[in-house]
Amino acid sequence: MNKILQICGLAGLLALFLMGCQTVTDVEAVTETEETELNAELDEEGVIGKVALLTDQVGESRMESGDTFCKAIWTGIESYCTVGNVESACYSPKEDTKDSRLELIEDAVTDGYNVLVLAGSHYGEALVAAQSTYPDVTFIAVDVDSYDMTFDGETFYDPAMNTTCITFAEEQSGFLAGYAAVMEGYTRLGYLGQADTSVAQKYGFGYLQGIAQAAETLGVKVSVEYHYADINGDQNQLKDKLENWYAEGCQVIFVSEENLEKSAFEAATQMQGLLIGTDQERFREGADFAWDPYLTAVTKELDVVVEQVVKDLFCYAWDEYSCNVVCFSLSEGTILERLQKKFVTGDYLGLAAEDEWRFNTFDREQYAAMIEGIKAGDIHIEDDPEVEIESFATDHMEIIQE
Repeated sequence: MNKILQICGLAGLLALFLMGCQTVTDVEAVTETEETELNAELDEEGVIGKVALLTDQVGESRMESGDTFCKAIWTGIESYCTVGNVESACYSPKEDTKDSRLELIEDAVTDGYNVLVLAGSHYGEALVAAQSTYPDVTFIAVDVDSYDMTFDGETFYDPAMNTTCITFAEEQSGFLAGYAAVMEGYTRLGYLGQADTSVAQKYGFGYLQGIAQAAETLGVKVSVEYHYADINGDQNQLKDKLENWYAEGCQVIFVSEENLEKSAFEAATQMQGLLIGTDQERFREGADFAWDPYLTAVTKELDVVVEQVVKDLFCYAWDEYSCNVVCFSLSEGTILERLQKKFVTGDYLGLAAEDEWRFNTFDREQYAAMIEGIKAGDIHIEDDPEVEIESFATDHMEIIQE
């Protein structure tokens, strides 16, 4: 059994410190002194050990090149570990394979890290094997959904007692992006996501539904080019495809994967088209170019959530996460038939706002109304990965798949 769960008897002795710890439902502040002292007490029992981030791409370059996905997760880890005086490190796989990721997990465990934060849905297959191989290691799998935990795409596995999967309701951000684009007046749109990932499906499905609802509201007809791409594929060929989309009249392309966004950015600047992205740094730097292609960007509070989960783990709130897929969203979700998913509600997702608002027709009041509609459950957004893309087509929206 996970060591975290074996020491519950210490809770009474450490009650003074535990009162300050945050949980999923308790957001009281905890002082740096209390956290440091608590960690020192726990470390004597050999519980905390060290925390490692295992990135989702080959090589060290992704962290060094300013990738906002991994950097946000790392920021969350460091925010807790610096205060709690817990050692942390970052590892990257040598190859984009399950075996290479399993080797990486073994390396981290051998080096003494017993809390592993796995970044990205491609860890799903390796996690199925690792969680039973290393029962004394705690796994926090970010952006790994229940549908990613499979070897063959037919048999799916649940998180074990030492594992939690942290997900986001990306379909909500996708919905807002699609709705806003059409309300702004655009009728020729595109979507580009990473192949074989649940995150890309959720973004894409939400995007289509948002487009469809806005088109119906305005009584206009729209079309959507829809494509999944391999992040290890020919990026020049992908750039050519997107340039062709723009040349044929596509006005806005939503790219939901940072590794694909570079090619999309180059195509958009070349053709003076518009983008909706996920790379916050590239979004903010767009203004430095002769043509700034960004209409907006989708956001999710990765750093805040990761810091909270790591803190909860060390403050005996692991029961909130153990064996669960925990979804951070704007609203309560439905219960999946195969797995009861825990939902945590808050402002975890949305579009770039505040001083980064770039819409002229679609205003902040309309945006706030859509947010409230999602939170209240008045707007239902389908996220079932088994739904066929064609089913989202309506009399107002044509979907063109490639």
